[in-house]
Amino acid sequence: MADRFAFVVEVPSWEQLSDEEQGLVISSQGTDADIVPDPELAGAIEYGRRLRGLLDTDHAEGLVIYVRLLIALLGQAGLQLSPRRAGMILRNILAVHAANRVLGFSVTFQNSALLAVRSSVPQLAQGIKVDQVKLLAAHREAWKASQLEEGDATISILTERDPVRRVMKASALESISASDFSSIVADALAALPPGGRHALAFNLFESDAASRLVAAVAEQCAELYTMIATAQEVHESVGSRSVRHRIWQHIVKILAQLAPDVQETVLKSNLLCGLFSSDQLAVEEDADRAIEAWEQANSALCLPGKQERRNAA
Repeated sequence: MADRFAFVVEVPSWEQLSDEEQGLVISSQGTDADIVPDPELAGAIEYGRRLRGLLDTDHAEGLVIYVRLLIALLGQAGLQLSPRRAGMILRNILAVHAANRVLGFSVTFQNSALLAVRSSVPQLAQGIKVDQVKLLAAHREAWKASQLEEGDATISILTERDPVRRVMKASALESISASDFSSIVADALAALPPGGRHALAFNLFESDAASRLVAAVAEQCAELYTMIATAQEVHESVGSRSVRHRIWQHIVKILAQLAPDVQETVLKSNLLCGLFSSDQLAVEEDADRAIEAWEQANSALCLPGKQERRNAA
């Protein structure tokens, strides 16, 4: 039901009220309010309605891009909003900015948008904690990108939901900074499961793309790449019929079904052995999921310079 209301405003809980405020609540009589017509208020509301119509005419088209990017970025951050909510956010921004103008506040359109968005998230009514840092980051990124020309490749990257395709689009954009590219890669590594993130790191180092990463992200990728690119030795005593024993037997079964003397088999062997040694496989099915994630990501990735380097090798 919360998604049907335009604004969702948090009110303070009892613990958040001051002693004076708590006292006022306790002593209130709960009598009907004495409503007196206020011509000044009525005039302000009417002025706000007209102003909101003018803002709609002048700014709604540009705000469409902002809202579209915002919804995509919030979705990537784990905050899913409905199509209905997207339309509400656009109308809320126009309404909030019109109200700020009527009240005489010197507020930029961008700040009005942030205030509107913060009061337009229906998850608040469900008791779901909304990460304000992520919301602010999504707002700033969406507002910045909305100032670009329609069709700019940056917009396509930001609205791409699939982390692997997002990295591919970013790697093909030569104008993207090392910092921005590294942020996209770091987000993809966090979003992908074991196997998928290893495939991404492997392909980044097998192409020219790894050289565009900042040191911290490059180091993270290098650790994942090392597991895949170097032989993994497993030396461990496990109890018969234990969980670890069953997982290892399942790994052996998977590897026995792969074609011998093929690079892909070597890479998958390193992956499974590395995940087993680092205790990242809790049950047998985790090994299957890791191989599936590896294959899906690896088959989708075609980064600049990857094929040339493989051909040269």
